[in-house]
Amino acid sequence: MLNLDGEGFFKATLVGENALYIEGVKQIISYEKNKIVISIKAGVFTVIGVNLYVKKFCMGDVIICGKILSLTRS
Repeated sequence: MLNLDGEGFFKATLVGENALYIEGVKQIISYEKNKIVISIKAGVFTVIGVNLYVKKFCMGDVIICGKILSLTRS
């Protein structure tokens, strides 16, 4: 499990390589099978992987499932 805290703006928790839980999400900018880009309070967060899908998006929380290869924040 990997936790990334963004100074109170967001929190991302990677569970293994197949699930990612993110708090503090404003919106999903783009959604493709191999790339999901979301807007967080502190910028933009990009998830790269294989067969990605959004399992939950509710009240600022997102659960992304699939084989997660990389996470970047810009």
